[in-house]
Amino acid sequence: MEKTLIAATKGLTLLALVVIIFYFTNIGLYKEIIKEDGIIENLTAILLLTMSIFVLIKVIKSWKQKGGLWIVFNIFLLSGLFFGFGEETSWGQSVFNTTPSGFFVENNTQKETNIHNLVINGVKVNKWIFSYLFSVCFGVYFFLLSLAYKKASIVKKYVDKLGVPLPKNKQVIAFVLVTLLILTIPEEDKWELWEYLFVVTFLSILTEPYNSDEKLFPTKNNTH
Repeated sequence: MEKTLIAATKGLTLLALVVIIFYFTNIGLYKEIIKEDGIIENLTAILLLTMSIFVLIKVIKSWKQKGGLWIVFNIFLLSGLFFGFGEETSWGQSVFNTTPSGFFVENNTQKETNIHNLVINGVKVNKWIFSYLFSVCFGVYFFLLSLAYKKASIVKKYVDKLGVPLPKNKQVIAFVLVTLLILTIPEEDKWELWEYLFVVTFLSILTEPYNSDEKLFPTKNNTH
């Protein structure tokens, strides 16, 4: 399974590059792929659901050998992944064609049952939480945590206790390079493609992390 997922993440990253090329060579095809409930959004949702299931299986298999902090963090992680899946599908609205409640009709910019498109008292939730806050958190995760893990024993101690999977240099480099290419697209819908890239990259990290003890599918050599 690990080898299959590694190959899949490479192919899915290549898809992001292909979509970028389509923007400059076939804008109609680009729009079809990137549209609401299109290929990219559906793949993003499927990958989030898949990761949440894999992390749940990992927790079920490993919780007896792990400490309380590890269990809490990994339950938080799978909850976050499943929450992301719910948001991408508007909590079933796009799957079952349900009608959103009055609150979401009035306060959601796309009239969908999700949080990230809410506007409350003129404040865009997506802008402040999902853009600014998440950008800071993921910036620390991608660029500072791995460095601190290697240099500071106290950081390594608690990262190991929590079971946080850390990115390898090659994963960070690939993510940054493709992100820079995505930013060449002037359309706002480019952020759908970036979300997809982030999810693919995170699947790669879960499958093949720097701290190999936290693999989704641990081998006998790194199980405890």
